[in-house]
Amino acid sequence: QGIGEVPHALYCFGCLLDLAPPAVNKVQLQGRPGPPPPMVLQCPQCKHTFCFECDAYVHEQLHNCPGCECAQQQQQQQQQQQ
Repeated sequence: QGIGEVPHALYCFGCLLDLAPPAVNKVQLQGRPGPPPPMVLQCPQCKHTFCFECDAYVHEQLHNCPGCECAQQQQQQQQQQQ
């Protein structure tokens, strides 16, 4: 499954980039449109969010979601402790 786009999130799971939409001062912009919010993508399995650059890196280089990999490792550790 691919990673889906979500409206907003706090931080990228890959690089910790702040993904919150920028606060814009309308007076400072003087009628010009503000900067677009960063594209935020979310893994459909682990629900972690990623910026566009990290999402591209995950798909093109890693081929595995780091959020899903971390979740699997945590589950294995919990099973070993029991």
